Amino acid sequence: MGGPLTYFTYPSQVIRHIQGYLFGPRYANVILYQKSELLEQVRELAEKSDVQVVVQDVVKGILTEENHVEAWEKTKSYMVEGRVKGKIVIDIA
Repeated sequence: MGGPLTYFTYPSQVIRHIQGYLFGPRYANVILYQKSELLEQVRELAEKSDVQVVVQDVVKGILTEENHVEAWEKTKSYMVEGRVKGKIVIDIA
């Protein structure tokens, strides 16, 4: 499921779609189901460079004793503000 169908489950996507249409950049919202054939299609698109994954930030220190509070607050602030322009990756190594 993706594109306009996601507007029924995520109404905020309507505003983002209109902003992207008027001011750019345009993007598509896609929700993937855990079906291997769908994931294979996404892998093939990524290998052909037909899709681009944008990583906004890599948050480190989630599982460490000394930095976990700051890392969790940073991650939570991304979710609460809703201003993410890419993927937020949590490094658990």
